[in-house]
Amino acid sequence: MDCRKDQWNFIKKKIKTISLLGLSYKSGTNSTLNSPSIFLIEYFRHITFYAYDPIVTKTKKYKNLILCENYYEAIKSSNIVIVATP
Repeated sequence: MDCRKDQWNFIKKKIKTISLLGLSYKSGTNSTLNSPSIFLIEYFRHITFYAYDPIVTKTKKYKNLILCENYYEAIKSSNIVIVATP
């Protein structure tokens, strides 16, 4: 059995909220084009993401993405925190 497949299935079934600290694809820019964080948001559509990035103030609309004003607001009620800074 594939271990990675089991891990993804666990995430899909058990995790309801994830915090993302960092949305841009590289430091010093507000562009989210080719961002690993955006890939996660699109891939896990059933999970609500709370995201904070001091540079990125707006992004494409995603039903499962909530942009937060500070990192504390983003992490206070999440099951997992992902630090996705370049």
